[in-house]
Amino acid sequence: MSEQTAKSKTQAELRERAEAALRQQPIAASNASVDANDRLIHELRTRQIELEVQNEELRRAHAELAESRDDYADLYDFAPVGYVTVSDRDLILKANLTLIDWLGRDRQSVVNKRLSAFVVDEDQDVFYTFCRTVLEGQQTRSCQLRMHRVGADPFWAQLDGAVVETTGDREFYLRLAITDITEQKQAQSASLKSQQQLDAFFTESPAGLAIVHGQLHCVKINQTLARFNGSTVAEYSRRTKQPSASEFRGIPG
Repeated sequence: MSEQTAKSKTQAELRERAEAALRQQPIAASNASVDANDRLIHELRTRQIELEVQNEELRRAHAELAESRDDYADLYDFAPVGYVTVSDRDLILKANLTLIDWLGRDRQSVVNKRLSAFVVDEDQDVFYTFCRTVLEGQQTRSCQLRMHRVGADPFWAQLDGAVVETTGDREFYLRLAITDITEQKQAQSASLKSQQQLDAFFTESPAGLAIVHGQLHCVKINQTLARFNGSTVAEYSRRTKQPSASEFRGIPG
C-alpha cells in the first residue's frame, strides 16, 4: 500500500467516524428541503468532529510516546553497565546514572568533562590507543583500564566502544559501554598469587617433587629431585621426550 493510499484511507476512516458521531447528536427540526446553508453547517460540524478525533489520537500517541521515553530513560540510567557518549574531542555528552554512581559524582560534574580525566595516569596510553583505534577503524573495540572513584580506590573497567557518525555535519562520536570488572581482576590476581606460591613451594621444596601424568611420564620436576638424580631441571627440560617416572630415584615406578 502506497503512502498516498494509506493517507486517503485514514481520511476516509476519520470522515466515517465523524459522520457516525454527528448522527448521534440531537438535530434541531428543519425544513424538508435542505438548503446550501444547512449543508455548509453540516460539513463544518463534521470537520470539527474530525479534528476532535485527530486531536484525541494525537494526545493518546503523545502519552504513549512519553511513556516509552520514560521506559527507555529508566533502562538507560539503571542498566547494570555504564553507558556514555563521548565526542571526538573526548568530551562526555551523556552518561547514565550507573556510571555516574561508580565515579562517585553527580551528573553535573561528569557531563561536558573529558572522559580521560577519570582514567588513572598509568592507563592514559591504553585509553588513547583505544579511542584512536575505534575512531579510525570504525569498529567495535575493547580495552581494560582503571578509573578514578571519589572516596575510594580506582576500579577496573572494561570499555566496549563503537563510533557513530552524526548526520549532516560529518562529526563523529563514541558510544561506550563500561563494565566494572574489579571483582574479576581481583579473582585473577588471587589466582595468580596462589599459582606463584604453589610454584615457589614446588621449586624451593627441600623434598624431591615431580608432576606425573597418567602414563607415569614426568611433566615437571623440581631442582631437588634433579640434583638427587645427578642432573638439573634445565637438562630434563631440553629433552624432546618426557622422562618416565621410573628413571628417577625416589619416585615409585
